[in-house]
Amino acid sequence: MAPSVAEISEKQEVASITVPVKATTGSEKPAPKIRRIIDEEEGKTPASYPNYLPTWDHGEKYPPLEPFVHVEHGLNADPAFKDLLPEGSTIQKLTPTIGSEVHGVQLSKLSAAGKDQLALLVAQRKVVAFRDQDFADIPIKDALEFGGYFGRHHIHPTSGAPEGHPELHIVYRNGSDGEVEA
Repeated sequence: MAPSVAEISEKQEVASITVPVKATTGSEKPAPKIRRIIDEEEGKTPASYPNYLPTWDHGEKYPPLEPFVHVEHGLNADPAFKDLLPEGSTIQKLTPTIGSEVHGVQLSKLSAAGKDQLALLVAQRKVVAFRDQDFADIPIKDALEFGGYFGRHHIHPTSGAPEGHPELHIVYRNGSDGEVEA
């Protein structure tokens, strides 16, 4: 049984430990630790979209979040969805009030009016799935521009992201080892 606080003897032995310290001039900064999936796969990857492979830059620091004004694009949208749902597109309601599946719409090609109508549709249906999208095929900058239309991007500082694009949160699974990287 451990001694009570009241029973501690006055003589205590203290071990002396010497910790080696590297002398620095103050101008040296350690190189940030950057982990790249493509490097771990020795430059060869089975990934269909290698430009989206995650990296982790542990030296990157971000400023604290600040308040911002959000613009709700669905407020003035046409509820007929003429710019969002072209002729030939289909929308299937999965339940009477929540969830829809849409076919025949390419989100990356929407006009501003179409994006406003998309915001309204999502506000009305809560969950909307659009099949066969091309976001992985277009430049990352264009995909970010699409998302930025609806609001400020959030950076997940501890998750993997394509190099130079911390706004994207990538969940990657290497098919050979079963691990999921986020």
